[in-house]
Order: sequence, then C-alpha cells, then structure tokens
Amino acid sequence: MNRTKPGITILELILTLSIIITVLGIAGFMFTTGNKEFNDSDVRSTLQIEGEKIQEKISDIGLQASNIETVFPDKQSGEIDYIIIKSCVEDDGFTRYFKIQKRGKKLIVDKDISMSFSNSSNNEIISENIDKFSITKNPNNKSISFDINLKKSTGFIDTINHEINFTIYLT
Repeated sequence: MNRTKPGITILELILTLSIIITVLGIAGFMFTTGNKEFNDSDVRSTLQIEGEKIQEKISDIGLQASNIETVFPDKQSGEIDYIIIKSCVEDDGFTRYFKIQKRGKKLIVDKDISMSFSNSSNNEIISENIDKFSITKNPNNKSISFDINLKKSTGFIDTINHEINFTIYLT
C-alpha cells in the first residue's frame, strides 16, 4: 500500500488564508465605517450643544438689554463686525455694556461699564467654531436677529455644519 504523510496541502493553505483575509477585510471595513459614523454623530451633538449655549448666552444679554448702542459693519465684507448692547441692569451704579463680536473663528462676548472694552479679563469666548456670523438689527432698535453657522471638521474628510437662527427682543 502506498501511504501519504498527514499534512496540509498548499491548496488548502491558500484557501484558508483567502477566507481569513476576506473576513478580516469585511470586519475592518465595518469597524472603520462605524467609527466614522460615531465620530460624525459626536461632532454633530457637540455643535448642537454649543449652538444652544450661544443662543442661551445671547438671549440672557437680550433679556437685560435696554438698547442697541452701536453696530459696526466690517469694511471689507459689509457684514456687521460687532454689536454693543446697553443693559438696563447696573453694576455698582454703572451701566453695563455688552459687545458681541466674531474674531476669526471665535465668538466673544465682552462685558464693560465704560464702552471702552479695554479690560480683556471680561472677555468670554462662547464658541471657537464660528464659520458665519450675521446680525440683522430691526430699525426701531428693539430686536436683533442672529444667523450663526458653526463648522467643525470630523477628523475624516467631512466637515459638519450647524445653523442657528434666532431673534432677541429688547425690553
């Protein structure tokens, strides 16, 4: 009788390796896609929470505001660069002023009693993901509409945008 030695043939080895590589490829693709979707969802929820904080902060300023003092348009774009709002609440007998301004990708709120806004310790950065910041002032100085677009990269190729549109009415 002719006996063969027990072992694996090269064909069985190639077939097993090709099945393993196919399964690992599918699992890797599913993991990458799931990770991307999770990352996108995380960025969306972060921008949504940030948008709510922006709207809450500006609405709080509007609730204590009595007048829109000044609106300064940007010379290049024509859009409003910043706005100064006079508060009806006083700090130690002084009128409080708020300056809402976009600087680069940051949205900054300054609080001051002199309208000079020279004290940088009163600056509060409420967002670092501002893509578009537009203010529309009502002619009677009693309402301001804000159109804000937040933009953040997901770490992959995509960037996520979140729009915030709201109006505050002054007392």
